[in-house]
Amino acid sequence: MESNELFQTVQAICQTDRCHRAAIEARLADLGIHRTQHMVLMYLFRHEETATQREIAQEFRISQAAVSVTLNKLESAGYIKRESHDEDARANRIRLTPEGLKLIDRTHELFGQVDEEMFRGISREQLAEMRALLKRMRENLKGTAEEDKEGVL
Repeated sequence: MESNELFQTVQAICQTDRCHRAAIEARLADLGIHRTQHMVLMYLFRHEETATQREIAQEFRISQAAVSVTLNKLESAGYIKRESHDEDARANRIRLTPEGLKLIDRTHELFGQVDEEMFRGISREQLAEMRALLKRMRENLKGTAEEDKEGVL
């Protein structure tokens, strides 16, 4: 294959990813939250609505101070609440509130709309082929990235 073709294909993948991210971030902004805040809400949702600040920091590989800023914003908006941890008085459990759960439901709807827009005019067969190609590309890259070595990919 010609290197220019490969370059153009990689650029198209990256540009599509940036467009998708921008569309998602615009929908989140309409709801009054930032992407990072949404990521924390989704982490809580996937972990039965409860976690500690330390667990969140470890998951996203960021400082506990950075997590604290995000949690403070989410708490003041009424999307989460902090509760004392039964076994460790220094740690708080973070839980989604009913408002936080409603927000997650709304983001699922909005993200579904973005995905529908992105794949408009693309057949099921083309989607299946795209998934197969992307899977093959991931397999080709296994072992080359630090994230893969840490089990992220």
